[in-house]
Amino acid sequence: MAGSSSVITVNVSRTGCQVHIARPVKCGLDVVLRLAALDVMCTVIWARNDRCGLCFHQPLSDAQMEHLWRLADGSGDNSVQPSVTANHYWR
Repeated sequence: MAGSSSVITVNVSRTGCQVHIARPVKCGLDVVLRLAALDVMCTVIWARNDRCGLCFHQPLSDAQMEHLWRLADGSGDNSVQPSVTANHYWR
């Protein structure tokens, strides 16, 4: 399935995240998650109703995590929206 959809990130760690999504997805699906200014390759590892868990193919670096934390608390670059929404590209 190819296309894109908006999701809401519930939480983010170095190795993955949980998102709310409007359409169902299947485990094992590889996606590119656009999280703020980061494009992160990941795989759906669980899916229930309107939520799913994504495992990043590469852990986020300290600098990437710090960037997301600054955005989430509003102290980051004002030209980038906080990381509460993201786009994913289903492959």
